Amino acid sequence: MSKKKKIFIIAVMVVLLVVTGYLNIMLNNKANDQTTTVNTSNADFFVNYREYRTDTRDAELLLLDAIINSTSSTQEEIQVAKDKKEEIQANLGLEFALESKIMAKGYNEVVVACSSDMIDVMIRSASELEDAQVAQIVDIIEAETGKGIDYINIIPVD
Repeated sequence: MSKKKKIFIIAVMVVLLVVTGYLNIMLNNKANDQTTTVNTSNADFFVNYREYRTDTRDAELLLLDAIINSTSSTQEEIQVAKDKKEEIQANLGLEFALESKIMAKGYNEVVVACSSDMIDVMIRSASELEDAQVAQIVDIIEAETGKGIDYINIIPVD
């Protein structure tokens, strides 16, 4: 890989990091500016996480679109950006499907975050999940993704 390509990839990663930090600060300020007192520690975790996930993905997709549409991007850079965009869109669909299937089993609040190497499941639970509950969630994920328990992280949120 040429030095120019490496520098470009590093620059894109730095921009993504800055955008993520900016969105995090903006979301925190937005939450602090609310005048109503709401128990945000539990009730809003799932709402806030989904909003943050959406904002972060939107920013990342905009950046990838800018790379794809830039006249200064090489064909390799454009292809890498297209591949990353397809991966994000596939993960979005997978997350929605997994969340829907897990909620269909009676869990009220679920958030799934997929990456190429891990699947994180945050689920509302007042206590630790029982083995049968964990097995049920793992079965859903394995059936949908083919990934085993070593790639699944289940996090109870009370």
